[in-house]
Amino acid sequence: MKNIEMINYNFFNGEKNELIRSEDLFLPIILSEIYFPIALERNSENKLDEETIKILDNLDNQHRMLIILKKYVWDEINKYYYNGNIKENSEAELKRKVLFITKYFRTNRRLLNTKNILYEVNPYSEENINEKNVVDLWIAALLDRLYLSLGKNRVFNRGNIERNFIISKADELNILLNNTQNSIQKNMLNISFSNKIKYFKLPYYLIEEFKKIEEKNYKNWNGLEQSCFAIMNFNNKRYYSVSGIDNNIKEGNIYSAFHEFIENKFGNQYVKVILSDETRYYFNKIGDYIKYSQAKSEDDISRMFSCCETKLISYSFLHNNMKKLNIFIKYEPCRLCRRMRLVIGKQKGNKKKEIIYRSNSISRDICENEVERYDKKAKNIYENF
Repeated sequence: MKNIEMINYNFFNGEKNELIRSEDLFLPIILSEIYFPIALERNSENKLDEETIKILDNLDNQHRMLIILKKYVWDEINKYYYNGNIKENSEAELKRKVLFITKYFRTNRRLLNTKNILYEVNPYSEENINEKNVVDLWIAALLDRLYLSLGKNRVFNRGNIERNFIISKADELNILLNNTQNSIQKNMLNISFSNKIKYFKLPYYLIEEFKKIEEKNYKNWNGLEQSCFAIMNFNNKRYYSVSGIDNNIKEGNIYSAFHEFIENKFGNQYVKVILSDETRYYFNKIGDYIKYSQAKSEDDISRMFSCCETKLISYSFLHNNMKKLNIFIKYEPCRLCRRMRLVIGKQKGNKKKEIIYRSNSISRDICENEVERYDKKAKNIYENF
């Protein structure tokens, strides 16, 4: 899985890329989830103030959008050029999409001269859209949109929208995208020189559209309803955990992909923590809890033990940890994790377990009714075990 980001997002160079494997299909969500928590932890060694978190947040948003767009364009090229997936009446829909994504394109008159008069007419204008193969036009429009988003000039005009040229420009764009992605990642891990750097910019209307695409395809892209990733500093080591019931890791699933990526990207810098029999579920404010070993034969208990913060804090207790520790995550902790942290922090001799996340994170909370249902189940297990 060497140089995994490059493998997954190579655009096709005339033939289907055989390097893409089943595990790589999970990479969009892995890449978009892991860098913010890792960056929080790395930058905490210096000063993790509000301004630093704001910069990280901006970089993370650019990083996530870049990954979504790379995935989307990759899928579109694969779908239309290699799978022949053009349904009946889809030409009209593709024309609509071309007009939408090029909504604010304007002719770049700086490029106009007697030898380059083809730029005088926008190839994506409504009056010209019927003159070209609509599939080629759609892929060219997507690529042009990304070139502009990277601060480059558009590359297509009325005279060069043909498939071989499109593929060659897709390859060139992919190098630019990968270089941009790597620069964002490096700056996230060392924030000291990344202030005010702008890598990638999209108009608001397209950001909103691609957010819808991301939301629609989230589960298909990662195999999980929710995927949180957390880092913990403990015993002079770094630990990480992924949300979910991951105690039965199989080759080719989302959990093996996460672990394989971390190992290949960061070597032995991080120790993985998965669900174990000792993972705890606290079901009241006085500190009563059950362990996964007591509940795993029951139905409907996955959500009770799946949080990455829960697994990390439970792991620390295997080593009689009463010290303060920090956990770094991207999203605000759910009700179950907040309660666990508060209950433990109030216990005699136990130091506070701090969970650090970005303040404007997406809410992925569990509803109160579900918490009450899980608490009732846990209490019953506790009393009858």
